[in-house]
Amino acid sequence: MEQIDTFDFEIALGRTIGDLNNLNLSMLDVELQDLINFIFGDLKFDIDKVKHPHIWFAGILRKNDTEVYHQFLGHVGITVADMYPFDITWKAYLRPWEYETWEKGIKVKKQTTSPKITMTRKHYIDALPFETIYKHTNASIVCDVLPKFDDKYYFCIAPLAMHPFAQSLLQALSKDYESAFGKRCATNALAVFNSVWQEQQTSNYLLLSYGMVYVDRTTRTIVSELWIKATNEGTMNHQLLGETLGKLEHNEYAPLKRFTDLIISNMLNISTLHNQGLHTLFSSMIVHMNDEPIKGTKKLLEIYLEILNLTKMEVPVETLDKLGIWGEVKSLKSIVKKLCL
Repeated sequence: MEQIDTFDFEIALGRTIGDLNNLNLSMLDVELQDLINFIFGDLKFDIDKVKHPHIWFAGILRKNDTEVYHQFLGHVGITVADMYPFDITWKAYLRPWEYETWEKGIKVKKQTTSPKITMTRKHYIDALPFETIYKHTNASIVCDVLPKFDDKYYFCIAPLAMHPFAQSLLQALSKDYESAFGKRCATNALAVFNSVWQEQQTSNYLLLSYGMVYVDRTTRTIVSELWIKATNEGTMNHQLLGETLGKLEHNEYAPLKRFTDLIISNMLNISTLHNQGLHTLFSSMIVHMNDEPIKGTKKLLEIYLEILNLTKMEVPVETLDKLGIWGEVKSLKSIVKKLCL
């Protein structure tokens, strides 16, 4: 096989929407033909056909097939008992910190908090016995590179396999939550998502949820447009989005009002399909929020009631359980009673 630049090949696959009817594969090596047919066609993965692991790795990630990925790792000598290479565990929290200021000519110390997201990346890319662009998407590189170059190029490296880049962006943004750099990066990343969105990985839904409660209104608007489009196309996992939002707001990572205002102004009553999506989103979100309601919960429940009236759908059992807990709070008793009728 002619020497292939690994990075160029991975970038090409991350930008290609395959249509085998429009592809002339006759000029390609047999192994490359098999790879293209595996990614974009119905050809089943055959480990015996893997002669050049680095090109198959790029194809397997593009195919987004966990079972094949495990089989491939065993072939290159890595044994794991984990899920997809870019699955993550994450936690949103408010980090307390202390700062000094002046009051009436006296220096005093003040206590405050700032929102943070910690992520554990459960993948084994660094152990692969060959080079890959995904070894170079860690957060430290992102923080160093993005302020110096046009970050749009970074997000467009492989927009159809963007989850590792989304993780790195989230880690970088967690350090620059409300800075001009953070706003620019969030807006540009979600603009790319808006143009290439597919039903993708957990990290992408975390970035989407992050955008829904982000400080910048333009960013929130872009997310709402993405949600409307993806709902129309059937590529939005409302259950996962709601779960992610609920976990993100569990300890009030950001003011809930940003989310409820976005729903009212941009996402409510677009169509029957969209209202049904909101029902799933809200039902899942409520389940994963704190048992002790945060500020803005009453407005959230008022919107949920409106969604129920529009869709004529029932409240799921798990959601009813959380509402039962919230109903013990005096300010929420009335709205919870209406929801549980």
